[in-house]
Amino acid sequence: MEILPEIQELSQVIEPSLRGDSLFRYDVTNLTQPGDNYGSVLISIRAHLQRPGGELYFKRFVAKVPPTDEKYWRFIQPERTCLVENAIYKILAPALTVLQYEAGIPKDKHFDGFADFLGSRISLVPNAKAVDKDAILILEDLRDSNYIPSQRMNPFDLPHAELALKYMAQFHALSISLRLKKPEIFEKEVRPSFGKFDWHAAAPESKATMIAETLQDIREATNNDELMVERIEQLSSEFFSFLAAPTNENNPFNSIIHSDFWAMNLMFRHDSLLS
Repeated sequence: MEILPEIQELSQVIEPSLRGDSLFRYDVTNLTQPGDNYGSVLISIRAHLQRPGGELYFKRFVAKVPPTDEKYWRFIQPERTCLVENAIYKILAPALTVLQYEAGIPKDKHFDGFADFLGSRISLVPNAKAVDKDAILILEDLRDSNYIPSQRMNPFDLPHAELALKYMAQFHALSISLRLKKPEIFEKEVRPSFGKFDWHAAAPESKATMIAETLQDIREATNNDELMVERIEQLSSEFFSFLAAPTNENNPFNSIIHSDFWAMNLMFRHDSLLS
């Protein structure tokens, strides 16, 4: 079981995004149950913030930090995945926003699949190049905007599945558009952070455990539907073969992919909660 980390110098990470407000105090709790997310450490930050006039107010954030267990470190590969996740919010998301504005897309029609970004770091060491145990990524807590976390043992119905696929299609299309319409920006600023790699390859035993547990989850969620289990097993094999294969540079549909697009990484907001 992961022990909640002590976050050092949190104010330095989030205060640049607070528009003049400051971090007064905070505490942390587990955001997910141990084992739910295969070693990823997700924590809830309950922060008391202070306006310049002294008024205090409360806000929640979500933080992702590297695992402290060496086994999980090899499995998650924070030395690469932390850099990719940071680049999503610091480099890719702003570039896609500019792309949509320049294309004349109204703001209310922009892709809105990203949570608000509060800040990140890879180390307490200034100008560090390597990820260490003090790395952190901080986002808004979408629960405060009436988003509901998905449950790993509750399969999506058709409307939820279609909505998730729509968002992923938009993300892929925007990434392709950025590559084609702004090739210099894509090659110099975006692509260096998103090189393809075989994640989980450094921890084959943990990878095998994850695949076996996923198939067991499918069995339980589908009442032992053997056709479904067989299909998921086939797709899993094809996916990891794809990750291990070299990039096809001549594919005109090359895009940036999530690589971990599953229930525990999806949240939904329902209209009935907005009244």
